[in-house]
Order: sequence, then structure tokens, then C-alpha cells
Amino acid sequence: MKIHYFLLTMVIVLMGAFSAQAVTQLHMGTASVGGTFHSAGLAVAQCLNKFLPEVNVTAEITAGTIENLRLLDDRKIQLAVVTPQVAFQALKGDPPWKKKIEFSILMRLIPNSNSYVVLSGSGIKSLSDLKGKRVNVGPAGGGLEPNAKAILEAYGLTYKDFTPLFLGIGAGADALKDRKVDAAITTIPIIHELQATAKIDILFMEEKVLDAMIAKHPYYGKQRIPAHTFKEVSQDMIVPDFGMQLAVRNDTDPELVYRLTKTLMENVKSLGEAYGPMKMITPDWAATKLANPYHPGAIKYFKEKKVWND
Repeated sequence: MKIHYFLLTMVIVLMGAFSAQAVTQLHMGTASVGGTFHSAGLAVAQCLNKFLPEVNVTAEITAGTIENLRLLDDRKIQLAVVTPQVAFQALKGDPPWKKKIEFSILMRLIPNSNSYVVLSGSGIKSLSDLKGKRVNVGPAGGGLEPNAKAILEAYGLTYKDFTPLFLGIGAGADALKDRKVDAAITTIPIIHELQATAKIDILFMEEKVLDAMIAKHPYYGKQRIPAHTFKEVSQDMIVPDFGMQLAVRNDTDPELVYRLTKTLMENVKSLGEAYGPMKMITPDWAATKLANPYHPGAIKYFKEKKVWND
């Protein structure tokens, strides 16, 4: 009897050891708690942990894209939520990077859209009308400012043509309501908040101008906003998507990346339940390149789904 008990105990111990060895531990850099990058990363981790039992993904709180890429390069994390533009600069070794950072993309995540707004009755009808105005472009050196700057440059405007203010996105919205600025860069949630308390106009980009901006900055994309998403906007609108991507190390096992990609794409409903904006993801969207190269494991999956364009 004692022998049987001993053998049973050993089997349980060995099974536990085997299970522990079979689980691949992955750490993913996101951003600060409450932001879209952290929320999206948390949804990714929850989905993979639920539907791919051989991995355990921990969503780490970080300072955002720059720290994520440095941690990825230092082998301290294996996955990273990144902004395509900053990642592209890292890939090329352009300032502020002092060396090239190698990585690959697993998938395109949710849109990251920014648009300018003004108070109704301001007389400002187009982005080109911002010449000579006071314009909030977001915190200096932050991730928002390059997006704000690129939109205005698409209309031939530089900081010499208007008075730039470098306020946070919430502070910029408050400054607009207090008439301390004439226009402010915003996000979709901020637009909804403003429309609840003030009458505003959204300065949408003309699609041909947006196309020219994307041609110059291939790490940007487009997003279609359905009619009636905003008050008094009764038709679909095309807005810039400054993007969000899920990056991996180049040396990650292609088969692992394939399984990660497949699991996420086949469980988008779960992603959407964890974080609402992620319910819009499709294989076609996820495979859309924003300048940065995809990992061979992800490409294998997207080719199987016939959505990959070389």
C-alpha cells in the first residue's frame, strides 16, 4: 500500500513539474494604468492566458513605447505595445535613438486617432484656417505632439505659422472651453466629453490630404468613423490612425508567434469583452502594415487567412 501511495505521489509531482516546464512565460510592456496602451495590452494578455494554456503572459506597467522597445532590446520583455512612428524611428536608429533596435510586428492593434477641434462660431472651418491662431499640440516631446504636428504640416503649416501651446490633452480641452486656445488636438473620447458640455466643430482632414500625409509618413494609417459617432456628423468620415502595434523580438520562435497570432485572431470576441475598442479588429486590419516589418510567424497565419499583402 505504501509503495502504491509513493508511486502515485511521484506521478503527481512529475506531472506538476512537466506542466510547469511546458508553460512559456512571456512579459509584455504596455504603458501607464488607465491608458489605451495598457488597456489593450491587458486584453491581449487575458485572451492569450485563457485560450492558449501553454503560455502565461504578464502585462507590465511601463512608461510606454520608448521604454518598451528598450526592454525588448534588453531581453527583459518578449512582447511590447508600441506606437508605429516611434518604433519606425527605433528600427532606423533615428533620433532620439542612438542605435537601431531590432523587432518585428505580430499584429496591428486598435486605432489611435487624433483630430483638431474648435468652438462652434469661431470662424475656423478648415485646418488651413489655423494660421495665426493659438493651437494646442500636446505635451512637448510626448507621443501626441508628432501626430498633431504632422496633421498641420500636411496643410503647409509649421510652428512659425501659429502659436503652439504644449498642454496635455485634457488641459488643452479645458483651455479651448475657456477660450485660451483657438484649437486643440483631441482623441475620440475627449471629443465626446467636449460635445457634452460645449458646441464644437471637428476639423476633419480631406482624404486626399490624408493620403499625401501617409505617403510621406508610411507608419500612419486611416480609420473610418461611422456616421453618427459624433453629434451632427451624419456621414462616415475618414480620420488619421496614428496606430498601435504589438511587437515581438526578432528571435522569437516563429511557431510560437504563429500560435499567438492565431489565438488572438480567433478570439476577437474575448478581446472586445476585455476592452471594447478591440472588438473592431479583423484579420485584414491586423495584417495591415504601418511601415514596420512583421514576424514570419505572424505572416504565416495571415497568409493562411489570405489577407497578407507582400
